[in-house]
Amino acid sequence: MVLGRRTPQRAGPTSELAGWAYLTRAMIARYQRLPRQSAALAAKGLQKAPLGTVAHARLAAHQMRATALDGDTKTATEARRHAITALKALPANAPTTGVYSINLAEDPPYTATSLLLSGQHREAAAATRRVIQTCYVNESLRQGGSNPSGYARSLLVLGLAQAGTGDLDQAAETGLAALNTGRPVWSTMALAEQLNHTLTESRAGHMASAFHARYREVADQLSSRPKDH
Repeated sequence: MVLGRRTPQRAGPTSELAGWAYLTRAMIARYQRLPRQSAALAAKGLQKAPLGTVAHARLAAHQMRATALDGDTKTATEARRHAITALKALPANAPTTGVYSINLAEDPPYTATSLLLSGQHREAAAATRRVIQTCYVNESLRQGGSNPSGYARSLLVLGLAQAGTGDLDQAAETGLAALNTGRPVWSTMALAEQLNHTLTESRAGHMASAFHARYREVADQLSSRPKDH
């Protein structure tokens, strides 16, 4: 798979907007479970959005995750290197809230997920802990942070990484913490379903049973909500 062009470009609103458009298409392809197409769209977007823009950094991170999801570990590693470069190239005033924003952390967005998809479970766990310490410190301290859903998803990625290293009880405990952070959204429950399946297949012990019970309870609550909610 060919990554997007890496040569510096002149920034402009039109070129960056084209990059955002490609990111939207790439994300749609991912949700349609077409990782190769998603990565290819991200690569095209990288050719449009100049290095040093949020659009370019987001596209680089998305390409990293899509190639990892496609099982292309070599290209995912290359994409990760460029995502790190793109993150460092952002100006100090890059927006960190809103639709056209990015989390400014030590690692590019989706690093932990990409490592998890590549089977690098210990590295994924370490990367997720860095994200939690950087982006979700208030949530982890139970001080009413602004993004409980993001925190819950990060905890579930951590739980999946812990399960991958064989620490099943800790994975279940982390998963329980995720489901107790507030009212979960569908993306949170998709990760919870993956962790539930992993723990069930691994025939884990008491903590896994507690997680399974909580998962079923939350899933039943969500299914009983009115459709317009």
